[in-house]
Amino acid sequence: MSISGPFRAALAAATFSLAVAGGYNSLSVPSSIMGSAEAAMVIQRTTIYINTLPKGCIKNEYKYQGGTVVIWKCGSLYYQPFNGRYVRVTIRYT
Repeated sequence: MSISGPFRAALAAATFSLAVAGGYNSLSVPSSIMGSAEAAMVIQRTTIYINTLPKGCIKNEYKYQGGTVVIWKCGSLYYQPFNGRYVRVTIRYT
């Protein structure tokens, strides 16, 4: 699922609550943004790391009650800063 246009701006401006469990970073998205049922955006780290991002990546910041989650979108791939490098992540909505 790709987020673009006005929906991305509304999603980025929303406040999320973050829960970390079992290797997942789970962001709960308010139902007013995702539709009638509450949904969660789940960010799962892979074992693929890179030292620098490719050119043309787009930075997205998601704020929650304890801080900010940064996700870089590079074409169809997503990366998250991790220990001075970037780890490839997958994003799904539940």
